[in-house]
Amino acid sequence: MSNQESLTNICRIGVEGRSCEFAVLKKVFSLKEISTYGTIRLTSEGICAIYVNGNFVEAHKGRLPNRMLYAEITSHLHVGENEIRLVSGAHYDQKTANEQFGARQFHFSSVAAEVTVTTESGTLRIPTDDTWDYECEDANACFTVCGQITKAEYERFWLRAALWRERSADPAVPQAIKDVAGEAYAAYAASEEPTYAEPIVYLSDVLPSTMVGADRPEMVKKNERYAIFDFSRLVVGYTVLSYECEEDVPVTLLYDYTEITADFNASKMVERLQIQTTLKKGSTELQLVRRRAAHFVLVKYPATAKFRLKGLRMRLSMLPSAQKGWFRCEDELLNRMWEVGKYTLQVNKHQEYESCPRNEMKFFSGDGIMDALVDYYAYGDSGLTDASLSYTEPYISVGLRPDEHDRNAALWDYPAWRMIMYHNHYLYTGDRSFVEFYYKEMVQLIRWMINRIGSDDLVYQHPVYFDVFFSHSDATEYSCSEHRLGRKTYLNVLFYKSLLCMADFADLMQDKRAIEWRELAARMKAAINKVLWSEQFEAYYDQQQPDILPQEGNALAVLFDVADEMQGRKVFAALEKYNWSPYGSAMLSREVKHTRGGISSISPLMCTYEAEARFLHGDEKGALELMRRCWGTMLAKGAETFWEFTYNNGSDRWPIPAHSWSAGCTYLLSAYVAGIRPAKEGYGKLLFAPVAELTEFECVVPTPKGYVAASCRTKEGALHYTLALPKGMALETKLPAGATLEKQYY
Repeated sequence: MSNQESLTNICRIGVEGRSCEFAVLKKVFSLKEISTYGTIRLTSEGICAIYVNGNFVEAHKGRLPNRMLYAEITSHLHVGENEIRLVSGAHYDQKTANEQFGARQFHFSSVAAEVTVTTESGTLRIPTDDTWDYECEDANACFTVCGQITKAEYERFWLRAALWRERSADPAVPQAIKDVAGEAYAAYAASEEPTYAEPIVYLSDVLPSTMVGADRPEMVKKNERYAIFDFSRLVVGYTVLSYECEEDVPVTLLYDYTEITADFNASKMVERLQIQTTLKKGSTELQLVRRRAAHFVLVKYPATAKFRLKGLRMRLSMLPSAQKGWFRCEDELLNRMWEVGKYTLQVNKHQEYESCPRNEMKFFSGDGIMDALVDYYAYGDSGLTDASLSYTEPYISVGLRPDEHDRNAALWDYPAWRMIMYHNHYLYTGDRSFVEFYYKEMVQLIRWMINRIGSDDLVYQHPVYFDVFFSHSDATEYSCSEHRLGRKTYLNVLFYKSLLCMADFADLMQDKRAIEWRELAARMKAAINKVLWSEQFEAYYDQQQPDILPQEGNALAVLFDVADEMQGRKVFAALEKYNWSPYGSAMLSREVKHTRGGISSISPLMCTYEAEARFLHGDEKGALELMRRCWGTMLAKGAETFWEFTYNNGSDRWPIPAHSWSAGCTYLLSAYVAGIRPAKEGYGKLLFAPVAELTEFECVVPTPKGYVAASCRTKEGALHYTLALPKGMALETKLPAGATLEKQYY
């Protein structure tokens, strides 16, 4: 194939040589009839906001290669002349953008897009190319075609992007589902997500505020005026300023995501990710196009400016979902867990599952696997899983290994989590084409893992080589430890599970290597039980640290059936003896500074896996108790989103909130407490296996075959369940003793 044959007609339009940051690409086109459906796919280097006929659609943060924004624009189109405007800016982090400008003496950005408009007469496709017009305040700016999207890129990234829908409510919930779930769910299902978040004025010298008499923040100079706005919890979106000014006025905005208002210290707001802009003369409302996450926003400007700040709000930016799951029970603590977990996921749903909407802002496979599980239950959404897995950079965080001989890669556990994430996705969706698309990549991953397995059928964790001049990551695993080495139960169990997942995919693809992968998995299981079982703990351990009981390795050994039933009971007892506290299950049984402090820290992610293992192996009471200790403690500490980790005490708050890998309680409540899970891929068969610990609940789960709803009530001293499910869906049940079930097919 010639180079030309490998290219699409979508051009990357670069804007270089300009002194002002923003430039505009625009295209005018006419429609003779109303559009039935319209979308835009876009990728950019640097931020890029989309406007259709003057209406803001969304913005692309342009922070990492090949990230895609795929948005519906149907409602903004009309018969006659239409205009698409792409407002292209520099780096997402304005401080970095300014540093780059200082070195280059010009701003650079690029954008590639494809607009698709469908009418009754056909489909119109409008790619970015040299026929688009442009605008820039700098007359010396140069707009140039700096490349074309390849067909391989289009298939890999563009076609697998998650759709930013215009509709966030689903009015088509079947009546049978509403009848079982109740009026509260019916109202929730019909509701639309708000467009804006409205704050209160926390502290200000120009607006009435709640903190009257508080000290002036240190970063506000004496010749500046200011206002601090409080959104009551972390929100994500685009800042909108309402103002009047008689002259152009420079303003600076600082963003703070302190979780608890009582912890907020206005004098310690940092300048990272601040935004500086100039407000033009007049009375208007200005929406910024750099997305930010914040609980508090500070606005400051010169005291001498002829300016009146009227207000501030946030236009929310979270991927809309068409479907909505639900969980309610008699225990309000569990209800609060489900809701906060759902919201923690929601603020991380953008063009990919973001590990955190303010810090990492990118997909990690070890995080994304839990994001996806929560998403299947909270929103029934699988599109963001596919979009996230399509990304190939940075290959360490997404869990890829382009070279099977790469020994120096960080995060050895993330390829395994990626493999299990593939497997989960197929289980929940039944999408064979998904497996076919990624199969070659799966084989590459399993070959990399096999190359790490020694003649003893175990994996030895080597350190990541530290380059004193350049090293992007030296962490060996999810905990960010650089020094947790050797034969670890955690890593070996993950590789074992990956081999089984790969063998399942090989069966599907009629690949005879399934036999050798299962044989190797069996040898690994035997080696783990022979070498890494501790008679002292009566549980699994890490060979380099035989005096420490690791939570995650033990939890996963039971969850993935490396342990037999007797070993599983011993593991649960050992964890309760050595790792449990009133606040959860500690990562390690004693202090280890290089692994998040060891016993001083708790991983909500790993508490999810421990609780899941307990649910699956007969310890329902222990699972619920662990949930109340881990997530209940965070809520008691005031959490509005769940944290990356949490301290193993009753008072200290982890400084980094909104990590959706910690939202697993939402998954557990729907999948195990209410007991709704796929027994066959794509819900070809539904498993209904509720726990006996709750006497009243309602749960709704969106599935590829339709909604499933379950309710529980106590009648004459016995549990009675009602289950609504689509006609033709096979059903397997595991009910508590003495319980009855009424099935309603729709």
